[in-house]
Amino acid sequence: MVILAVGALSAGSVALAGFGLDSLVEIGTSIVVFWQLADTSHPVPEYRAMRLIEFWFVLLVIYLIAEVGYTFATGGRPAPSMLGIIWTALTFLVMVALAAGKARTGIALGNPMLTAEGRVTLIDAVTGS
Repeated sequence: MVILAVGALSAGSVALAGFGLDSLVEIGTSIVVFWQLADTSHPVPEYRAMRLIEFWFVLLVIYLIAEVGYTFATGGRPAPSMLGIIWTALTFLVMVALAAGKARTGIALGNPMLTAEGRVTLIDAVTGS
């Protein structure tokens, strides 16, 4: 995220800065899933975990709407950033693979929360990358 912040500042890119914030959303949902799956002796109620994932997903939607509105209102065009291009391409590939793995594992375990997290990761990959 520090790399993205430096790249965003040097390119003057709201989108690249937003991509870093978008990554925070993905980290938040992944932490919720890990939290629910890690402690089998005291499992987090599924409805509570799903609400936390929904919260992160709503934040992602609000961020996307705000970024689109800001970009259209200002007409800003960021400078090209090779760091941003490379980072985004690699992140996209990793996230698509991660989304597929989460979805397959969620289906195999019969865990709707993990399946939903796979969808969030896929949406994040497509919209954030």
